[in-house]
Amino acid sequence: MYWIRPILWQKRHQGMGAHWRSKMDAKRRVNNDVYIGIALALLSAFFLWESINMHAGAGLFPRIIFTLFLFLSLVIAALGVRKTINPALCTKDDYLLSFKVVKSPLIVFGTIALYVVLLNNWGFYISTTIFMPLFLFLFGERRIVRIILTTVGTNLIIYLLFVRLLNVVLP
Repeated sequence: MYWIRPILWQKRHQGMGAHWRSKMDAKRRVNNDVYIGIALALLSAFFLWESINMHAGAGLFPRIIFTLFLFLSLVIAALGVRKTINPALCTKDDYLLSFKVVKSPLIVFGTIALYVVLLNNWGFYISTTIFMPLFLFLFGERRIVRIILTTVGTNLIIYLLFVRLLNVVLP
């Protein structure tokens, strides 16, 4: 019976590569896709609920989109549960979720949330004039002339297109 243990050990840890953790025997780690899928499903369900309160014609497209998002979020969560149950399905990238990986999307989310708050309080043109240089700087553009030209050009094109041509009043 002394030869059975190494065979069972190999089968249990096959596919995990050389970087498996010794604590995997004592405690099974939940795959990151489970957390991401659940968070996205909750967010999709919230927006789906909000779109139900919209006018029937205007709310049809958001209901379709958020129903699709909800379905895909649940698929991500289900695949994460499957990877949690069978760690051999995991790739090397499944264990690499850290703050360094998530930092850029969090910065984008925070910047867009700041833009929405500024948009409600200060209006479109002032908010866009603050948002564009900040966003360009965060993603590596350091040439001041290019940042200024992009910001002014965007505001000018949107003004000419929406206000002058289409007669749409921007906030």
